[in-house]
Amino acid sequence: LDQFADGTFDTVFSTETIEHVPDPPAAVGQLARVLRPGGRLYLTTPNYFSAIGLYRVYCRLRGKPFDEGGQPICHPNNVFRTRRWVSRAGLRVVRTTGSGHYLPFPGRPPIRVGLAERARPLAKWVALHSLVVGQKPAGR
Repeated sequence: LDQFADGTFDTVFSTETIEHVPDPPAAVGQLARVLRPGGRLYLTTPNYFSAIGLYRVYCRLRGKPFDEGGQPICHPNNVFRTRRWVSRAGLRVVRTTGSGHYLPFPGRPPIRVGLAERARPLAKWVALHSLVVGQKPAGR
């Protein structure tokens, strides 16, 4: 992002990437820097404050690797941390939501919990994927 001047874009999307960079808070700061005043950042990340995150802990406790698809860097993240990064980058969090509710079981694919999708106001905090929308204040 260094090649872009401050305030270059009205909208920035970062989808499922921020957890794969060496310094996620600094990366969010760069995404905020290139936004124009009033611009919005749409940031999606895996949310390990979910059942899959608990499964990751379970695997670690059992000494089993948790495969992230061969990614060399994968910071375990959660929706609360993402919101904090966005706020600390000087953006106002205007929306938080989540999708994907699954129950993991060893030796089989996770089971989707459709009922949780309909209970979004509470379930968004424990969804597999989170979306945090931040807006740059006018005049910054």
